[in-house]
Amino acid sequence: MNRTKAKAAAPIPDLHLECDRTALMAALVAATSALPTRPTAPVLAGVRLDAADRELIVSSFDYDVSTRIRMDATVVSAGTVLIEGKRLLDLLKKSRGESVRISTGGAKAVVEPGPSRFELGTLPLAKYPTLPDLPKPGGTVFVQQFLGAIRKVLLAVGQDSAMPALAGVRIELGPDTMTLVATDRYRLAVAEIPWFPDDPEAEHAPLLIPASILKTIANRWKGATGRARIGNGSAGTGADRVVGFAHGAETCTAKLLPGEFVEHRALFAAAYPLGIVVETAPLKAATELITLIADAASPVEMAFAPGEVVVSTGATTAAHGSESVPALYDGPPFAVSFNPAHVLDWLGTCGRGFVRFAIARPSKPVVLTGHDTPTATDNDGVRYLLMPKPAPGQPGQFDPPLPDYLNRAPMLPWHVAEYVAELGDGCRPRARQQARTTKKEVAAALEQLANPLYPDGVADRAGSVLLRNLVAEADTFARWMKASGSACEPGCAYCGRNPK
Repeated sequence: MNRTKAKAAAPIPDLHLECDRTALMAALVAATSALPTRPTAPVLAGVRLDAADRELIVSSFDYDVSTRIRMDATVVSAGTVLIEGKRLLDLLKKSRGESVRISTGGAKAVVEPGPSRFELGTLPLAKYPTLPDLPKPGGTVFVQQFLGAIRKVLLAVGQDSAMPALAGVRIELGPDTMTLVATDRYRLAVAEIPWFPDDPEAEHAPLLIPASILKTIANRWKGATGRARIGNGSAGTGADRVVGFAHGAETCTAKLLPGEFVEHRALFAAAYPLGIVVETAPLKAATELITLIADAASPVEMAFAPGEVVVSTGATTAAHGSESVPALYDGPPFAVSFNPAHVLDWLGTCGRGFVRFAIARPSKPVVLTGHDTPTATDNDGVRYLLMPKPAPGQPGQFDPPLPDYLNRAPMLPWHVAEYVAELGDGCRPRARQQARTTKKEVAAALEQLANPLYPDGVADRAGSVLLRNLVAEADTFARWMKASGSACEPGCAYCGRNPK
């Protein structure tokens, strides 16, 4: 026998390890979940196995997303191999045995789970891209708070391929708060959670993270506890910026999305004078019931009145139905129409027993928040801004007509809020003072219109009706102040300077 040839036929393995089969399958599931279905290069379908020092690192990378999972292993011979990840996972799923042995020799990898034995071709490691490290600096978040915020904002992520920036979640990092925002232009979800940065005084650029990556993390880490670490994307510039997430034995990085995100804070009104609290489960059931008879393109109308909200198909559909749901509300009646799918998305995700509708005025976006009690004083940091949806054929959502102040009609709540904002910069006592000044100025203008040089008299002069309405509006606001009290909102900057 030629001993030289015999040795060449059976080379010493480059890698030889043994590990738990279930643990390796879990690592492969995580590593392959972000891999593309049709990779641009064959090596990108591979999973890299690095064995050394009683540890196996399972990793994958497609130039956009990388994943690393560390696990225990008995390493006989340290080494590295690149194997087609999904094929290896499928073999282990169908195999038996508690452990699996993996060894390499030349261009082959031998996989032995339990009594089975497979020989797989390896992929060229030299052509595999270098995996990025977790960016520094960063900070930590409580992992379950982070995952809960992700789930609640993901429902508003856009699907329009023409606007790729809306397919991401914007994350803003403050000294102690992380803000997550997503929108599809018809709704917007905002969640705020505690954030513990390495340097509280450092300023961080906003992150625009692909929603698909956050969804994968939320699914994989749903049983995680403690804190997760986030590298805030400061590594690299421009298109090379990445963000990293780490918890336990797993690390994931993702390339940030390009493009500009909407200025979401400008979409919220300065004040929401109306608040309606409804129990979540009955409202969800009523909305689901009404959508069964509503046309697919038709909105669902919610008519708010003291003590109830009536969910209906509206008056423009051929089939009609309605259901009344009790509500904590004692304001003026009005109606708003919504996309039923958007309403049901929130009601099914908020996870609270009660939902509060915050109304600036019926034609403006509505803010929904979830609460554990009907008093709605608790705050989980999540807001859902929802655009009204007019019925087919209608140009838009209409507000109730302006009250007839000349006949002493009361101010509607949103008119009060706008009056205080316009005349008093948000301060009620200041608005009252400005209203008195305005009333005096208008009275002087009316006297000029009543000058005998004008033959038709004050009632017929152009502008006199508008001026008399301004006086009546000021009187109406004064009556409202007397009935509701003159106390201003806590923290009013004007009242702080002028306490009396």
